[in-house]
Amino acid sequence: MQQEGVTGPGSVVVGIAYGENVGLALSAERPDLVRALVAPGGIPIDRERFAGTESFSASQSVVDMLLQQAQADYRGVLRSVIASTNSQLDDDGVRERVDRTVEYAARDAALQRVDAWLSDAHQEDRARRLGERLVILGHRSNPWLPANALDIAREVLPDALIEAVEDGPVSRPDLTGAALRRLTSEHLTA
Repeated sequence: MQQEGVTGPGSVVVGIAYGENVGLALSAERPDLVRALVAPGGIPIDRERFAGTESFSASQSVVDMLLQQAQADYRGVLRSVIASTNSQLDDDGVRERVDRTVEYAARDAALQRVDAWLSDAHQEDRARRLGERLVILGHRSNPWLPANALDIAREVLPDALIEAVEDGPVSRPDLTGAALRRLTSEHLTA
């Protein structure tokens, strides 16, 4: 993560899924390089905080089942995850997204990233240290998180900028971009 010769106020890093953990680690190791971290769709807090909810991420058996399925049928688990988190996509849209994901992320590499993501015991501490430099964009209809996940995040990360984004920030990059432009101009001007 070392990069020589970088000067200025730092960059706004957008981290999705495991990229969120990488952005958190970079911001902890080299805060001079990271002006802010935007986490569209993810909430960098411990999964245990969702215990007792109906969310997929709260269930270790669901997570274990998906990891086992990914070993046996990578496209099938991608189809399940993409369809469950992108209700606006029809079957052809899901199929196209799966095809693009498989082209981009080979199964073994993707499974290694998921394993690293799930085993990262420091993400919540790093997120807390970022304070108002952490921007979380979430949506209440994400089946992987409880409906009150943004409220839980506000309690755990009181200094973070947390905003609900309609239809999901990953599937609607225009909404993520608009929120990012607004939040960075309001809160992160140098």
